[in-house]
Amino acid sequence: MKVFKDGSWSWKVTTIVTLLSLILFLGIINPISSLIPMPEAIKDAIAELIHQTGIYSFLMVVILAPIFEEYIFRGVILRGLLKTISPIKAVLLSSFLFGIVHLNPWQFVTAFLIGIFSGWLYYKFKDLKLCILVHFCVNAIGFFSRFYLKDNLDVMELDYIDMLGGLQNYILIIIISSSLCLLGIVCLNRTSNQPKN
Repeated sequence: MKVFKDGSWSWKVTTIVTLLSLILFLGIINPISSLIPMPEAIKDAIAELIHQTGIYSFLMVVILAPIFEEYIFRGVILRGLLKTISPIKAVLLSSFLFGIVHLNPWQFVTAFLIGIFSGWLYYKFKDLKLCILVHFCVNAIGFFSRFYLKDNLDVMELDYIDMLGGLQNYILIIIISSSLCLLGIVCLNRTSNQPKN
Protein backbone atom coordinates (compact mmCIF):
# COMPACT_ATOMS: atom_id res chain seq x y z
CA MET A 1 0.00 0.00 0.00
CA LYS A 2 1.60 3.25 -1.14
CA VAL A 3 0.46 6.06 1.12
CA PHE A 4 1.72 8.88 -1.08
CA LYS A 5 0.11 7.65 -4.31
CA ASP A 6 -3.32 8.76 -5.44
CA GLY A 7 -5.83 7.92 -2.77
CA SER A 8 -8.54 9.77 -0.92
CA TRP A 9 -6.89 9.18 2.44
CA SER A 10 -3.17 9.82 1.76
CA TRP A 11 -3.33 13.40 3.07
CA LYS A 12 -4.99 12.13 6.24
CA VAL A 13 -2.31 9.51 6.88
CA THR A 14 0.50 12.00 6.27
CA THR A 15 -1.10 14.58 8.58
CA ILE A 16 -1.78 12.07 11.38
CA VAL A 17 1.76 10.64 11.18
CA THR A 18 3.27 14.14 11.34
CA LEU A 19 1.15 15.15 14.34
CA LEU A 20 1.79 11.84 16.11
CA SER A 21 5.54 12.23 15.61
CA LEU A 22 5.49 15.66 17.23
CA ILE A 23 3.22 14.61 20.12
CA LEU A 24 5.16 11.40 20.74
CA PHE A 25 8.49 13.20 20.88
CA LEU A 26 7.48 16.35 22.78
CA GLY A 27 4.80 14.90 25.06
CA ILE A 28 6.08 11.41 25.88
CA ILE A 29 9.67 10.67 24.84
CA ASN A 30 11.23 13.97 25.88
CA PRO A 31 9.65 13.93 29.37
CA ILE A 32 10.66 10.28 29.90
CA SER A 33 14.25 10.66 28.70
CA SER A 34 14.66 13.80 30.83
CA LEU A 35 14.47 11.57 33.93
CA ILE A 36 17.82 9.97 33.06
CA PRO A 37 20.62 11.92 34.80
CA MET A 38 23.11 13.41 32.35
CA PRO A 39 26.84 13.58 33.21
CA GLU A 40 28.69 16.87 32.70
CA ALA A 41 30.75 15.40 29.84
CA ILE A 42 27.58 14.68 27.86
CA LYS A 43 26.19 18.13 28.62
CA ASP A 44 29.43 19.66 27.33
CA ALA A 45 29.24 17.57 24.15
CA ILE A 46 25.63 18.65 23.59
CA ALA A 47 26.54 22.28 24.24
CA GLU A 48 29.19 21.98 21.50
CA LEU A 49 26.70 20.38 19.11
CA ILE A 50 24.08 23.06 19.77
CA HIS A 51 26.19 25.66 17.94
CA GLN A 52 26.14 23.65 14.70
CA THR A 53 23.18 25.32 12.98
CA GLY A 54 24.41 25.83 9.41
CA ILE A 55 22.99 24.44 6.18
CA TYR A 56 25.44 21.53 6.14
CA SER A 57 24.34 20.48 9.62
CA PHE A 58 20.68 20.84 8.59
CA LEU A 59 21.17 18.64 5.52
CA MET A 60 23.02 15.98 7.50
CA VAL A 61 20.72 15.87 10.55
CA VAL A 62 17.27 16.62 9.14
CA ILE A 63 17.43 15.29 5.56
CA LEU A 64 20.17 12.71 5.01
CA ALA A 65 20.16 10.97 8.43
CA PRO A 66 16.43 10.12 8.29
CA ILE A 67 16.72 8.77 4.73
CA PHE A 68 19.86 6.71 5.37
CA GLU A 69 18.91 5.40 8.83
CA GLU A 70 15.35 4.49 7.87
CA TYR A 71 16.54 2.70 4.76
CA ILE A 72 18.93 0.62 6.92
CA PHE A 73 16.75 -0.03 9.97
CA ARG A 74 13.26 -0.26 8.48
CA GLY A 75 13.98 -0.89 4.79
CA VAL A 76 16.63 -3.59 5.29
CA ILE A 77 16.72 -4.85 8.90
CA LEU A 78 13.01 -4.73 9.76
CA ARG A 79 11.92 -5.96 6.34
CA GLY A 80 14.30 -8.90 6.68
CA LEU A 81 13.17 -9.69 10.23
CA LEU A 82 9.50 -9.61 9.21
CA LYS A 83 10.20 -12.54 6.89
CA THR A 84 11.54 -14.74 9.69
CA ILE A 85 9.98 -13.73 13.03
CA SER A 86 6.69 -12.32 14.33
CA PRO A 87 5.91 -8.64 13.62
CA ILE A 88 6.10 -7.71 17.33
CA LYS A 89 9.54 -9.31 17.75
CA ALA A 90 10.75 -7.84 14.46
CA VAL A 91 9.69 -4.30 15.37
CA LEU A 92 11.12 -4.53 18.91
CA LEU A 93 14.43 -6.02 17.78
CA SER A 94 14.97 -3.54 14.96
CA SER A 95 14.04 -0.68 17.35
CA PHE A 96 16.45 -1.98 19.98
CA LEU A 97 19.27 -2.09 17.41
CA PHE A 98 18.31 1.42 16.28
CA GLY A 99 18.58 2.63 19.88
CA ILE A 100 21.90 0.87 20.52
CA VAL A 101 23.68 2.48 17.55
CA HIS A 102 23.02 5.92 19.06
CA LEU A 103 25.53 4.99 21.79
CA ASN A 104 24.06 6.82 24.79
CA PRO A 105 21.08 6.27 27.12
CA TRP A 106 19.33 9.56 26.27
CA GLN A 107 19.26 8.95 22.54
CA PHE A 108 18.57 5.25 23.10
CA VAL A 109 15.18 6.03 24.68
CA THR A 110 14.25 8.38 21.83
CA ALA A 111 15.50 6.09 19.07
CA PHE A 112 13.94 2.97 20.60
CA LEU A 113 10.47 4.50 21.03
CA ILE A 114 10.54 6.29 17.67
CA GLY A 115 11.78 3.02 16.17
CA ILE A 116 8.74 1.17 17.54
CA PHE A 117 6.38 3.73 16.00
CA SER A 118 8.23 3.76 12.67
CA GLY A 119 8.46 -0.03 12.66
CA TRP A 120 4.73 -0.35 13.25
CA LEU A 121 4.07 2.12 10.42
CA TYR A 122 6.29 0.13 8.09
CA TYR A 123 4.57 -3.11 9.04
CA LYS A 124 1.09 -1.64 8.51
CA PHE A 125 1.68 0.47 5.38
CA LYS A 126 4.81 -1.04 3.78
CA ASP A 127 5.92 2.50 2.86
CA LEU A 128 9.36 3.68 3.92
CA LYS A 129 8.44 7.30 3.23
CA LEU A 130 6.25 7.38 6.35
CA CYS A 131 9.17 6.19 8.47
CA ILE A 132 11.39 8.88 6.95
CA LEU A 133 8.68 11.46 7.73
CA VAL A 134 8.64 10.44 11.42
CA HIS A 135 12.44 10.60 11.61
CA PHE A 136 12.46 13.94 9.78
CA CYS A 137 9.96 15.46 12.26
CA VAL A 138 11.92 14.32 15.32
CA ASN A 139 15.30 15.45 13.94
CA ALA A 140 13.83 18.77 12.79
CA ILE A 141 12.60 19.50 16.33
CA GLY A 142 16.06 18.71 17.68
CA PHE A 143 17.79 20.80 15.04
CA PHE A 144 15.60 23.90 15.33
CA SER A 145 15.67 23.77 19.14
CA ARG A 146 19.41 24.49 18.84
CA PHE A 147 18.63 28.08 17.87
CA TYR A 148 16.94 28.57 21.25
CA LEU A 149 19.34 26.49 23.31
CA LYS A 150 22.54 28.10 22.03
CA ASP A 151 21.47 31.37 23.68
CA ASN A 152 19.94 29.66 26.74
CA LEU A 153 22.34 26.89 27.76
CA ASP A 154 21.26 27.27 31.39
CA VAL A 155 17.98 25.51 30.42
CA MET A 156 19.94 22.24 30.35
CA GLU A 157 20.57 22.63 34.08
CA LEU A 158 16.87 22.92 34.93
CA ASP A 159 14.81 20.01 36.22
CA TYR A 160 12.29 19.08 33.51
CA ILE A 161 9.46 18.48 35.99
CA ASP A 162 10.02 21.93 37.50
CA MET A 163 10.09 23.45 34.00
CA LEU A 164 6.61 22.04 33.40
CA GLY A 165 5.30 23.48 36.66
CA GLY A 166 5.47 20.39 38.86
CA LEU A 167 4.81 16.67 38.89
CA GLN A 168 1.06 17.06 38.34
CA ASN A 169 1.60 18.96 35.07
CA TYR A 170 4.30 16.49 34.02
CA ILE A 171 1.96 13.51 34.50
CA LEU A 172 -0.95 15.36 32.85
CA ILE A 173 1.13 16.12 29.73
CA ILE A 174 2.16 12.46 29.43
CA ILE A 175 -1.44 11.24 29.90
CA ILE A 176 -2.88 13.69 27.34
CA SER A 177 -0.08 12.97 24.86
CA SER A 178 -0.49 9.21 25.32
CA SER A 179 -4.25 9.49 24.77
CA LEU A 180 -3.76 11.53 21.59
CA CYS A 181 -1.16 9.03 20.33
CA LEU A 182 -3.50 6.12 21.02
CA LEU A 183 -6.31 7.88 19.15
CA GLY A 184 -4.01 8.59 16.21
CA ILE A 185 -2.77 5.00 16.10
CA VAL A 186 -6.36 3.71 16.09
CA CYS A 187 -7.15 6.03 13.15
CA LEU A 188 -4.04 4.88 11.27
CA ASN A 189 -4.84 1.25 11.98
CA ARG A 190 -8.34 1.65 10.57
CA THR A 191 -6.96 3.42 7.50
CA SER A 192 -4.39 0.68 6.87
CA ASN A 193 -7.16 -1.94 7.01
CA GLN A 194 -9.27 -0.20 4.36
CA PRO A 195 -9.58 -2.12 1.09
CA LYS A 196 -6.92 -1.19 -1.46
CA ASN A 197 -8.23 0.55 -4.59
